[in-house]
Amino acid sequence: MKRLFTILGIALFALSCTTEAETSIDTTTLELTIPTEIKQGTPATTNYATIDFEKYDLRVIVEIYAAEANDEPYSRKEIYWDEQSTTFTLDELPTTGEYTILGWADFVTTQGEDLHYDTSKGLRNIAQKERAFNDDSYAAFALSATIKDGKLAQGAKLWPAASKYGIAIDDAELVAKISTIESVYVQYISSGFNVEMMNPNNFDPTATVMGDKATYEDDSNILATTYVLTEAGKQTSIKQDITLKDGSGEELLKYTGINIPLCTDKYTKCTLPDTEDQQPEISTHNYLE
Repeated sequence: MKRLFTILGIALFALSCTTEAETSIDTTTLELTIPTEIKQGTPATTNYATIDFEKYDLRVIVEIYAAEANDEPYSRKEIYWDEQSTTFTLDELPTTGEYTILGWADFVTTQGEDLHYDTSKGLRNIAQKERAFNDDSYAAFALSATIKDGKLAQGAKLWPAASKYGIAIDDAELVAKISTIESVYVQYISSGFNVEMMNPNNFDPTATVMGDKATYEDDSNILATTYVLTEAGKQTSIKQDITLKDGSGEELLKYTGINIPLCTDKYTKCTLPDTEDQQPEISTHNYLE
């Protein structure tokens, strides 16, 4: 059975060792623990991700690049979480020189295969394969750090790489009528991610997401939640048209040009007004509190 840990952080440290030729080298060991933003149990809007670990594995890909020849990774490894695997030993590196370490964590259903994010071109060019409502397995994490002369040049931490937001409406009678939600991004929307730069590197001019109304015990007014790749720790915004439909597909309300601010360490809730000519209410929740 797959298990989940709940400690946030990454520590990178070097352990000195000796080869048969008595040449001193460093074995870089990456100690990984599951971020606290990942939960199990009943889905909640205020969780960054509530994951069924009977269905999904949390995959971590680590790439190391030498500074003088960085087109191809010096090393690339892939691990999957279980109760026994909380540390991960990378390839031995010389005690001199500079290296870049990149990390990407996402959820998959089959080990060795991508699910929502295509990593086949490396962690500098990850492509999002599709979009969906009410699926926390779209959550993702990334890290970028430098190893110089066998030591970590700066702190390393797995940061959320995708911002989560929810669409809601306060009118309980209207909520009861709504069956499906359609969201159309009407300005460029991220569709790729460069882990080294820790920000999106590819954008689609538009995209559409459609799905059934969500059911959350902690917030009965939520209609849908979804994720957008954004720069780590920085606020950005998206613009979209949102259409609410009943069970027969008839349009109930349509909102145009809705701006929603996003940040990877916050959950953003966009509460739509009861009429189309009013502005939505925006609220946020900090996952790291």
